[in-house]
Amino acid sequence: MTLSRTASIALLALAATPLAGLAADKDSDSQTAMTLYADGMAVVQQTRNETLKAGTQRLAWPLAARPQPGSLALLGQGVRLLGYDQGPGAGAGLDSRIGQSVTIADAPGATPREGRLLAVDGNAARVRVDDRVLRIALDGPAVIGWPAAAASEDANDDALSLQLAADKAGRQAVSLWYQRAAPAWQARYSGVYDAKAQKLRLAATAVIDNTTDQALNADSAWLVAGQAQRVGEAAPQPMMMAAKAQTRAAAPVGPAEAVGGLYRYPLADGLNVPAGATRGVALMPPVSVKATRETRFSHYAMADSGSGREHAQRILHVADVGDQPLPAGAVQVYDSQGQAQLLGADTLDDTPAGAPLTLTLGQAFDITASREVTTGKASNARRVSMTLYNATDKPRRVTIIETLPDGARLSDESPKPAGRDDGAPMWEIQVPAQGQARFAYGFTLAEPAAE
Repeated sequence: MTLSRTASIALLALAATPLAGLAADKDSDSQTAMTLYADGMAVVQQTRNETLKAGTQRLAWPLAARPQPGSLALLGQGVRLLGYDQGPGAGAGLDSRIGQSVTIADAPGATPREGRLLAVDGNAARVRVDDRVLRIALDGPAVIGWPAAAASEDANDDALSLQLAADKAGRQAVSLWYQRAAPAWQARYSGVYDAKAQKLRLAATAVIDNTTDQALNADSAWLVAGQAQRVGEAAPQPMMMAAKAQTRAAAPVGPAEAVGGLYRYPLADGLNVPAGATRGVALMPPVSVKATRETRFSHYAMADSGSGREHAQRILHVADVGDQPLPAGAVQVYDSQGQAQLLGADTLDDTPAGAPLTLTLGQAFDITASREVTTGKASNARRVSMTLYNATDKPRRVTIIETLPDGARLSDESPKPAGRDDGAPMWEIQVPAQGQARFAYGFTLAEPAAE
């Protein structure tokens, strides 16, 4: 499992006041709703009360950031968007820094290095650092930053100029929707496993990493989990960086609410993350679920491991995650019976309430095996032989899973499988303490199709 896919965990924030840097006209007030996605994109809905005239007209619309091209949509009673012009002041992109100094961090939060931006070529930037020229992928983990620009004194420099048509004159609420590059958030889990009780206590935190030069402020806010497909400019864009700042204490989070096929978690105290700060918010109360450990060897049947030994995988099985849905994120599992002991880490996909969960925590140091694949008397017959070793002072039960080639079948003399895992035969072998055990089975490959 991985979390590098186009994640669709989102933060929906409804602000009663404009975002920092958003200047409202004297005769216009504004409310902003924002959804931040974990891969660095936001959907913004800004609603303003505007006095319109009947027919075609121009309307200045102040912004906090540059919209992605082609993402604008306007909603109002009898109002149509005919076109727009974007001023150069708001959200100037990476192109504006060519020939100037920038910083490069290998990942969000890493120590940055100083360099000079030479060029932006498609989806990559070329930066000179000391006596080397580096090629930095803009959709990779590296972060290219530069000092936050001072706020413009001319509001028109930071505005869209909208060309629209209104059916009638009068004052009404008009909403503009658009996408913009933005900070990200993701779920993080910490678990403590009690092997004797076979219980896993799991706590979840939402981590919001605001690497932009603007604070995130909202009177009402929700954490939203789910997957929404996007097209076009989906890759995260470079952000201007500000100094790290302290954040306030985490706000209480309400229970998950199902909304339109997604889940959202309300933040009772709203949201405040200063520019450049990272904030962790408890996502849900800790849950305690039944979990069992498994020691496993898993192979493709035709693969020969050679002369060396391999280590078994350590697996943790949760049959039912309980009544809370779990957004995708990284999981760290600690051992309740070992002082400061990490059992291992994995990532999980979006997991519905009541679903099973399997975590691969790493390799078993003391459980190893050697494996050999040989050809039988018939050219399409194969035999797999394994020797399992247990260096611990207790007997260990080991699971063996073998994925057969398409159309292959087990030979009649093979041991009967204890079950199947995604269609692959599975056996359970007891290996004595400080000892070893032999295991073997055979299979026959499918006959080639006649021409």
